[in-house]
Amino acid sequence: MAVDYLSALNAGSGLNTTQIIDSLVEAEKAPREAAIQEKIDEADVAISSIGLLKTELSAFNTSMSALSGENGITLSSTSTSIAVTKTTTEPLTEFNHSIEVSALAAQQVLEFSGFTTATDAVSLGTLTFTVGSWNADMSAFTSNSDYSAYSLDVSTATTIADVVTLINESTDTAMDGLQASILQTDDNAYSVVIKSHYGADRELQIVDSAGSSFEFSSSSDSAHQISGGVDASLTIDGITITRNTNTVTDLIDDMSIAI
Repeated sequence: MAVDYLSALNAGSGLNTTQIIDSLVEAEKAPREAAIQEKIDEADVAISSIGLLKTELSAFNTSMSALSGENGITLSSTSTSIAVTKTTTEPLTEFNHSIEVSALAAQQVLEFSGFTTATDAVSLGTLTFTVGSWNADMSAFTSNSDYSAYSLDVSTATTIADVVTLINESTDTAMDGLQASILQTDDNAYSVVIKSHYGADRELQIVDSAGSSFEFSSSSDSAHQISGGVDASLTIDGITITRNTNTVTDLIDDMSIAI
Protein backbone atom coordinates (compact mmCIF):
# COMPACT_ATOMS: atom_id res chain seq x y z
CA MET A 1 0.00 0.00 0.00
CA ALA A 2 1.48 3.35 -1.11
CA VAL A 3 1.77 5.99 1.66
CA ASP A 4 1.54 9.71 0.80
CA TYR A 5 4.33 10.97 3.11
CA LEU A 6 4.34 14.50 1.70
CA SER A 7 0.64 14.94 2.39
CA ALA A 8 1.17 13.57 5.88
CA LEU A 9 3.73 16.35 6.43
CA ASN A 10 1.37 18.98 4.95
CA ALA A 11 3.87 19.53 2.11
CA GLY A 12 3.17 19.70 -1.64
CA SER A 13 -0.42 20.75 -1.21
CA GLY A 14 -2.39 20.33 -4.42
CA LEU A 15 0.10 17.85 -5.92
CA ASN A 16 -0.52 14.14 -6.50
CA THR A 17 2.59 13.17 -4.63
CA THR A 18 1.90 9.45 -4.81
CA GLN A 19 1.86 9.57 -8.57
CA ILE A 20 4.99 11.71 -8.66
CA ILE A 21 6.91 9.28 -6.43
CA ASP A 22 5.71 6.27 -8.40
CA SER A 23 6.83 7.99 -11.58
CA LEU A 24 10.27 8.75 -10.12
CA VAL A 25 10.68 5.18 -8.96
CA GLU A 26 9.53 3.87 -12.31
CA ALA A 27 11.93 6.23 -14.09
CA GLU A 28 14.76 4.85 -11.97
CA LYS A 29 13.75 1.21 -12.41
CA ALA A 30 12.76 1.12 -16.08
CA PRO A 31 16.27 1.46 -17.63
CA ARG A 32 17.62 -1.28 -15.37
CA GLU A 33 14.72 -3.57 -16.17
CA ALA A 34 15.19 -2.83 -19.87
CA ALA A 35 18.90 -3.66 -19.65
CA ILE A 36 18.19 -6.90 -17.80
CA GLN A 37 15.45 -7.86 -20.27
CA GLU A 38 17.78 -7.14 -23.18
CA LYS A 39 20.34 -9.54 -21.72
CA ILE A 40 17.61 -12.13 -21.19
CA ASP A 41 16.47 -11.72 -24.80
CA GLU A 42 20.06 -12.01 -26.05
CA ALA A 43 20.56 -15.15 -23.99
CA ASP A 44 17.32 -16.62 -25.35
CA VAL A 45 18.46 -15.89 -28.91
CA ALA A 46 21.90 -17.41 -28.23
CA ILE A 47 20.39 -20.54 -26.70
CA SER A 48 17.96 -20.83 -29.59
CA SER A 49 20.82 -20.39 -32.12
CA ILE A 50 22.93 -23.03 -30.39
CA GLY A 51 19.99 -25.41 -30.44
CA LEU A 52 19.44 -24.72 -34.14
CA LEU A 53 23.15 -25.17 -34.89
CA LYS A 54 23.17 -28.46 -32.96
CA THR A 55 20.19 -29.66 -34.97
CA GLU A 56 21.84 -28.68 -38.26
CA LEU A 57 25.13 -30.34 -37.27
CA SER A 58 23.27 -33.51 -36.35
CA ALA A 59 21.55 -33.54 -39.74
CA PHE A 60 24.89 -32.86 -41.47
CA ASN A 61 26.54 -35.71 -39.57
CA THR A 62 23.74 -38.06 -40.59
CA SER A 63 24.19 -37.05 -44.22
CA MET A 64 27.96 -37.48 -44.08
CA SER A 65 27.62 -40.90 -42.43
CA ALA A 66 25.48 -42.03 -45.34
CA LEU A 67 28.24 -40.91 -47.74
CA SER A 68 31.05 -42.60 -45.83
CA GLY A 69 33.12 -44.79 -48.15
CA GLU A 70 31.34 -43.55 -51.27
CA ASN A 71 33.28 -42.39 -54.34
CA GLY A 72 32.32 -39.54 -56.59
CA ILE A 73 33.19 -41.81 -59.51
CA THR A 74 32.17 -45.45 -59.32
CA LEU A 75 34.44 -48.17 -60.69
CA SER A 76 32.55 -50.76 -62.66
CA SER A 77 33.09 -53.59 -65.11
CA THR A 78 30.64 -55.04 -67.59
CA SER A 79 32.21 -58.48 -66.98
CA THR A 80 31.82 -60.39 -63.73
CA SER A 81 35.20 -62.04 -64.40
CA ILE A 82 37.08 -58.73 -64.25
CA ALA A 83 37.11 -56.70 -61.03
CA VAL A 84 38.65 -53.23 -60.77
CA THR A 85 39.64 -51.65 -57.45
CA LYS A 86 41.43 -48.43 -56.52
CA THR A 87 44.84 -48.81 -54.87
CA THR A 88 45.51 -45.21 -53.71
CA THR A 89 43.62 -42.28 -52.20
CA GLU A 90 44.35 -40.00 -55.14
CA PRO A 91 41.29 -38.42 -56.85
CA LEU A 92 39.83 -40.43 -59.71
CA THR A 93 39.47 -39.18 -63.25
CA GLU A 94 36.92 -40.74 -65.54
CA PHE A 95 38.27 -43.45 -67.84
CA ASN A 96 36.97 -46.19 -70.10
CA HIS A 97 39.00 -49.18 -71.34
CA SER A 98 38.10 -52.33 -73.22
CA ILE A 99 39.77 -55.36 -71.58
CA GLU A 100 39.54 -58.93 -72.85
CA VAL A 101 41.13 -61.94 -71.13
CA SER A 102 42.33 -64.83 -73.31
CA ALA A 103 44.27 -66.82 -70.68
CA LEU A 104 44.66 -66.87 -66.91
CA ALA A 105 48.00 -67.20 -65.17
CA ALA A 106 48.54 -70.73 -63.81
CA GLN A 107 50.99 -72.54 -61.56
CA GLN A 108 53.34 -75.31 -62.61
CA VAL A 109 52.13 -78.57 -61.04
CA LEU A 110 54.61 -81.33 -60.16
CA GLU A 111 53.61 -84.78 -58.92
CA PHE A 112 55.92 -87.20 -57.09
CA SER A 113 54.02 -90.47 -56.88
CA GLY A 114 54.65 -94.05 -55.82
CA PHE A 115 53.76 -93.81 -52.12
CA THR A 116 51.35 -96.23 -50.45
CA THR A 117 50.50 -94.13 -47.37
CA ALA A 118 50.57 -90.49 -46.34
CA THR A 119 53.34 -91.34 -43.89
CA ASP A 120 55.71 -93.30 -46.14
CA ALA A 121 59.30 -93.05 -45.01
CA VAL A 122 61.81 -90.90 -46.92
CA SER A 123 65.50 -90.15 -46.67
CA LEU A 124 66.39 -86.78 -48.16
CA GLY A 125 69.18 -84.27 -47.90
CA THR A 126 68.83 -80.64 -48.98
CA LEU A 127 66.29 -79.62 -51.60
CA THR A 128 67.45 -76.63 -53.67
CA PHE A 129 64.58 -74.70 -55.29
CA THR A 130 65.37 -72.41 -58.23
CA VAL A 131 62.67 -70.24 -59.79
CA GLY A 132 62.70 -69.71 -63.56
CA SER A 133 61.39 -71.22 -66.79
CA TRP A 134 61.86 -74.46 -68.72
CA ASN A 135 62.04 -74.59 -72.51
CA ALA A 136 59.50 -76.57 -74.54
CA ASP A 137 61.19 -79.99 -74.29
CA MET A 138 62.45 -79.31 -70.76
CA SER A 139 66.07 -79.72 -71.84
CA ALA A 140 67.13 -76.30 -70.53
CA PHE A 141 66.20 -74.16 -67.55
CA THR A 142 66.65 -70.38 -67.23
CA SER A 143 66.62 -68.95 -63.74
CA ASN A 144 64.54 -65.88 -62.87
CA SER A 145 66.82 -63.04 -61.71
CA ASP A 146 64.10 -61.78 -59.38
CA TYR A 147 64.63 -64.84 -57.15
CA SER A 148 67.63 -66.40 -55.49
CA ALA A 149 67.98 -70.17 -55.32
CA TYR A 150 66.95 -71.45 -51.91
CA SER A 151 68.27 -74.56 -50.18
CA LEU A 152 65.84 -76.20 -47.78
CA ASP A 153 67.27 -78.74 -45.33
CA VAL A 154 64.85 -81.66 -45.27
CA SER A 155 67.28 -84.19 -43.79
CA THR A 156 65.20 -84.22 -40.59
CA ALA A 157 62.10 -85.36 -42.51
CA THR A 158 61.28 -89.02 -41.91
CA THR A 159 58.00 -89.16 -43.86
CA ILE A 160 56.51 -87.50 -46.93
CA ALA A 161 54.20 -85.60 -44.58
CA ASP A 162 57.29 -84.07 -42.93
CA VAL A 163 58.61 -82.94 -46.32
CA VAL A 164 55.31 -81.23 -47.14
CA THR A 165 55.29 -79.46 -43.77
CA LEU A 166 58.86 -78.18 -44.17
CA ILE A 167 58.12 -76.81 -47.64
CA ASN A 168 54.92 -75.06 -46.57
CA GLU A 169 56.44 -73.57 -43.42
CA SER A 170 59.46 -72.04 -45.17
CA THR A 171 59.44 -68.23 -44.99
CA ASP A 172 62.10 -67.57 -47.61
CA THR A 173 61.08 -65.18 -50.42
CA ALA A 174 61.80 -67.79 -53.09
CA MET A 175 59.43 -70.19 -51.33
CA ASP A 176 56.66 -67.68 -50.63
CA GLY A 177 53.68 -68.80 -52.70
CA LEU A 178 54.83 -72.37 -53.27
CA GLN A 179 52.34 -75.01 -52.17
CA ALA A 180 52.96 -78.64 -51.21
CA SER A 181 50.32 -81.23 -50.39
CA ILE A 182 49.66 -84.97 -50.22
CA LEU A 183 47.01 -86.31 -52.58
CA GLN A 184 45.46 -89.77 -52.39
CA THR A 185 45.04 -90.78 -56.02
CA ASP A 186 43.71 -94.31 -55.45
CA ASP A 187 43.52 -97.05 -52.87
CA ASN A 188 46.97 -97.29 -51.29
CA ALA A 189 48.27 -94.70 -53.75
CA TYR A 190 49.55 -91.31 -52.61
CA SER A 191 51.41 -88.48 -54.32
CA VAL A 192 53.29 -85.43 -53.13
CA VAL A 193 52.12 -82.44 -55.20
CA ILE A 194 54.19 -79.25 -55.43
CA LYS A 195 52.82 -76.12 -57.09
CA SER A 196 55.05 -73.26 -58.18
CA HIS A 197 54.41 -69.53 -58.25
CA TYR A 198 52.00 -68.31 -60.95
CA GLY A 199 53.45 -67.58 -64.39
CA ALA A 200 55.60 -69.06 -67.15
CA ASP A 201 58.80 -67.48 -65.77
CA ARG A 202 58.28 -68.76 -62.23
CA GLU A 203 58.44 -72.51 -62.69
CA LEU A 204 60.65 -74.68 -60.49
CA GLN A 205 63.86 -76.61 -60.75
CA ILE A 206 64.36 -78.91 -57.74
CA VAL A 207 67.62 -80.63 -56.89
CA ASP A 208 68.10 -83.00 -53.95
CA SER A 209 71.62 -83.32 -52.55
CA ALA A 210 70.78 -86.92 -51.66
CA GLY A 211 69.62 -87.66 -55.21
CA SER A 212 66.13 -88.79 -54.25
CA SER A 213 63.03 -89.15 -56.42
CA PHE A 214 61.97 -85.63 -55.36
CA GLU A 215 64.23 -84.09 -58.00
CA PHE A 216 62.97 -82.14 -60.99
CA SER A 217 66.18 -81.00 -62.61
CA SER A 218 66.34 -82.30 -66.18
CA SER A 219 64.28 -83.64 -69.08
CA SER A 220 64.54 -87.10 -67.55
CA ASP A 221 62.26 -85.82 -64.76
CA SER A 222 59.64 -84.47 -67.18
CA ALA A 223 57.13 -87.16 -66.19
CA HIS A 224 56.72 -85.38 -62.85
CA GLN A 225 55.26 -82.29 -64.54
CA ILE A 226 51.48 -82.37 -64.79
CA SER A 227 51.24 -78.86 -66.19
CA GLY A 228 53.61 -75.95 -66.75
CA GLY A 229 53.36 -72.39 -65.54
CA VAL A 230 51.29 -70.08 -67.73
CA ASP A 231 51.19 -66.29 -68.01
CA ALA A 232 47.94 -64.38 -68.01
CA SER A 233 47.18 -62.96 -71.46
CA LEU A 234 44.81 -60.06 -72.02
CA THR A 235 44.22 -57.18 -74.36
CA ILE A 236 43.50 -53.62 -73.31
CA ASP A 237 42.05 -51.45 -76.06
CA GLY A 238 43.32 -54.03 -78.57
CA ILE A 239 46.90 -54.14 -77.20
CA THR A 240 48.13 -57.56 -76.01
CA ILE A 241 49.48 -57.70 -72.45
CA THR A 242 51.00 -60.64 -70.54
CA ARG A 243 51.56 -60.90 -66.78
CA ASN A 244 52.63 -63.72 -64.47
CA THR A 245 49.75 -63.00 -62.13
CA ASN A 246 45.97 -62.73 -62.25
CA THR A 247 46.02 -59.49 -60.25
CA VAL A 248 47.44 -56.72 -62.42
CA THR A 249 48.47 -53.53 -60.62
CA ASP A 250 50.69 -51.86 -63.24
CA LEU A 251 48.30 -51.52 -66.16
CA ILE A 252 46.17 -48.50 -65.21
CA ASP A 253 47.48 -45.86 -62.80
CA ASP A 254 46.25 -46.37 -59.21
CA MET A 255 44.13 -49.35 -60.26
CA SER A 256 44.23 -53.07 -59.49
CA ILE A 257 42.61 -55.41 -62.01
CA ALA A 258 41.70 -58.93 -60.90
CA ILE A 259 40.96 -61.31 -63.73
